[in-house]
Amino acid sequence: MRRSLLIQITLIALLAVGSSAWAQGPPLRDIPTNVVEPTRSQLVKQRAGLVEQRAALGAQVRDHNERCEDVPEGSATETVCATSQRRLNAAIAAYRAAIEAFNSAVASAPRANP
Repeated sequence: MRRSLLIQITLIALLAVGSSAWAQGPPLRDIPTNVVEPTRSQLVKQRAGLVEQRAALGAQVRDHNERCEDVPEGSATETVCATSQRRLNAAIAAYRAAIEAFNSAVASAPRANP
């Protein structure tokens, strides 16, 4: 099924965080050690949540691909898989937005003088 291939490609791009080939959005920025408290602790917690979210999305995509591989066109299963893919695409878009917001927060976080 072509949709399965598309979601697999999306997953590869999403999970290739360290790769310069990742076209789906920026990787999570590291938090500089000179970011002041309590901002630093908040950012550390937020980053950990985003890492967990990325792992959960990866599991959801793998599950989708297993269920929706080689689904006959026009079948009821194809409709279910198309709905599942739309939800995953929305979740990935929301994740990308969360990454961008996080990276912006890291960039603007107050820092201690060196």
